[in-house]
Parts: sequence; C-alpha cells; structure tokens
Amino acid sequence: MPAFLSPLRIATALAALVVCAAPTLTWAWGNEGHRVTGLVADELLTARARIRLNQLVPGIQIGEFASQMDVFRAALQIELPGSDKWHYDNQPVCGSKAYADYCPNENCASAKIPVYFKVLADEKASTEARAQAAMFLIHMVGDIHQPLHAADDNDLGGNQKNVRIPGQDPMQFRNLHRIWDSDLVKQALRGVSEADFAKQLVARYRQKEIPVWQSGEVRDWMNEALVLSQKVVYGPLPEYTCGTPWPKEKEVNLPAAYTEQASATVPAQLAKAGARIAWLLNRALDPKAEPEVVTAPKPLAASPAAPAYEKSNKGTIASYVMLIRLRYDLYGKWKATGKWPDDPEANKALAGHSAYWQEQLKAGRALVAGGMKGDYWDNMALIIFEAGSQAEADALVAADPAVKAFVFQAQARPFDVHFISNKYSGALSNPAK
Repeated sequence: MPAFLSPLRIATALAALVVCAAPTLTWAWGNEGHRVTGLVADELLTARARIRLNQLVPGIQIGEFASQMDVFRAALQIELPGSDKWHYDNQPVCGSKAYADYCPNENCASAKIPVYFKVLADEKASTEARAQAAMFLIHMVGDIHQPLHAADDNDLGGNQKNVRIPGQDPMQFRNLHRIWDSDLVKQALRGVSEADFAKQLVARYRQKEIPVWQSGEVRDWMNEALVLSQKVVYGPLPEYTCGTPWPKEKEVNLPAAYTEQASATVPAQLAKAGARIAWLLNRALDPKAEPEVVTAPKPLAASPAAPAYEKSNKGTIASYVMLIRLRYDLYGKWKATGKWPDDPEANKALAGHSAYWQEQLKAGRALVAGGMKGDYWDNMALIIFEAGSQAEADALVAADPAVKAFVFQAQARPFDVHFISNKYSGALSNPAK
C-alpha cells in the first residue's frame, strides 16, 4: 500500500490534506452529523486538552477530523483488517446474542473505544499512535450514538429497509440507515451552519444534561442507543413486527409522526456524542482537570449588527481574538488551481464578512485583522476585537456572515492587548498612513 495512505501517517498529516469528497456509502452519521459531534466536543474541551490535542495533530479542526475514519476507511481496512467493523455493534433488535457473536474477535466499536482511549492517554506511546487513537475515538464515539450503529434487525443496520420520508419525491425511496445518517440530520439543521447548531446544542444541554451524559461506560452508551433503535427507529415503522422478516423489495412511507419523533431524537444524540467525545479527550489528555462548574449561560446577542459600544481604552483592553480557518474544500480548490473557486454563495458570504467587520471597525470594536503566511498557515486568519464578555465575543463571531454560511470555521478566545488600539488609533485599514 502506498505510504501516503498509511493511517499511521494520516492523523499527523491531516492539516496538509484536502478533505476528500463525502463517501457515498451509508457508513455512519453523514459528514454533517460528524462535524456537529466534533464541533460540540470542541466547545467542551479543557484548555490543556485542546493544546495537547493540537500538539498531536497540528492545526486540528475536530469538526473535520471527526469524519476521517470514514474518508480513509478502505486504506484502514488494508492496514488494520477488521477495522471496517469498528463503526458499530450488531446487537439484535429482537432477542439477544452473546457479545462474542455480535462482536466477533472484538471487531466492533464497543471493544475498540476502550483500547484506543488507553493509547491516547499513554504519554509513552508515540505521537503518531496517539494521533491515530484520537482519530478513532472521535469517530467511533460519534458513530455509536446513531441508533442504527448499535442495533441490527438482520438488515445490515437498516440498509435493507427502503422507506420514504414526508416531502420527498413519491418515487424516491432511501434505505432506513441513510435516512438516519443524513436526511434527519439535515432536517434538524434547517439551514443553520454546523458550527452555529453545535453552539445551540451546547447552550441547550450544558446546564443539566451534559454533566449527566459525561459518565458511564461505552457499553452503557451502546445500550442507550439500542433502546432508541427499538423504540424510535424500528418500533414505529409501518408494517413492522419484531422478529418478522422484512422483504428486501418492500417499500413504505414514513408517517409525519415518525419523522417528528426522530427529529426530536437526532439533536440530542449528536449533542450526547459530542459531550462524550470531549469527556474522553479531556480524561485522556488532561486527567487532572477539575470538573466543570456549570453556571447559567449569559444570553447571546440575537442581532448580527454591532451592539452599542463605548470605547474605554483605559489600560489593558478587554480583547478577544477570532481564529479563522477557511473551509477545506474551498481551500483545496484554491491551492490546486491557483484561483479562487467560482462559488457564488461563498463569495456572497465573504463580501458580507468584509462589510460586517468594517462596521465593527467604524464602531471602534475591531482592532486589527490579517491572514497568516506560509504554506500551511495560508488558509488561516485572525481578527482582534474588543468585547465586554466571552458571551458577547461569541455572539459577534457567530453573527459573521462567512461563519454562518460555513465558509469559515471560527472561534473567539480571550486575548491580552496593551497597545494596539493606541498605536493605530482606529486607522486599521492602512496603519502606515
């Protein structure tokens, strides 16, 4: 096998790779779902775990990294035979089987997650091995929260049941697995970017549910998903009876009540997966961290317009840095052709981004902005700005049109500024003048 496909090289080389087109097979959560689980996890990492993860995989974006085990599935199967089965447990929906029967030779998700957690936590293991372990953990923990990755009805986890959800073309039937992997996730997003959706999930569940979710063992999580598969996935299917064979040629229309219940389940499962990914990463990379003290979150600004702002400019300024990374597919096209891709939606979002931060500049909020230089860094940029709180900084970043359109991935972090706004006196568009 060519060396550049080796999964032991994939993790550490990820930042230099262009993310491949989404796989067409229904392997797991679709790319949207995995990005959301990764972005939720990113919100919940401790500072030390974040730093150590970045040392293992320089420039890591967990949202993109979360799907790499699917992207490189064929290569992994060659180097690690049996790894194509690490995405799921084939627990029977009806009846029961011994663990060794549905996880032969320990080639299943619930067997491998603990193995790779230990590798990631082992400071004596090589950087390459720990980076690969992070790739496996982030993906597999996401996978097992899709109910059809914890259950089977002798139908390859729903791949042999053809259904149609309300609103689709009457002649367009999809397999049940794909509906849960992708279609229901898209419905849950409702046009919201994955980054914004992840922030919404964290805000919704952080106070009560996430501290409860971040506990237990992997098999507990698998059993939760199995129960969901019985009660929400298979049980409400029209014409379904547990234990009765389902003809492969059979096609059924799902009632609105089915998709309504499913749509209520999917966001919670994505949030739960992200919370548990973060919990495992924090335990492996920052084991001495104190449990988070959960406080009531401050409300985020609802409007993309800059809030009223009075520039104090006294001593140390309460400042934040917006760390920006261009979406990988756009960056890849740009680097491959030397030209900015002809993407009307991306161009519109970028124009909105420029106008948005010009307004922040006029309001005295934006301090300095610019792109990074170098072969690796040239898809990254930063903006330094002032804000009254972390919540206000997060709201300003989330309202950026390019962030909302997922042209950029971005996050706000506190940043100590002692002199820049005095030095440039607001003339940031051309400091030399």
